Amino acid sequence: MTTATQNSFTVHDAASAPEGSRDSLKALQGASGFIPNLMAVMAESPATVTGYLWLSQHFAKQAALDK
Repeated sequence: MTTATQNSFTVHDAASAPEGSRDSLKALQGASGFIPNLMAVMAESPATVTGYLWLSQHFAKQAALDK
C-alpha cells in the first residue's frame, strides 16, 4: 500500500520571490492588481515564470493577429 504525501509550494509575493522573479511579479501586480497563485508558485524558478509570461504574451499577440 502506498501513502499519499502532500508537497508544499511556496506562494511568493514580490518581496519573497527570488531576485530573478521579482520584476515579473511586480509587472503582473501592476497590470492586474494582484499576483495569480500560479505565477506566485512559479516564481520559485525565475526561468519558469519569465518563460511562461513570455509565451503567454506571444500567444496573445498571435491570437489577436488571427482575428
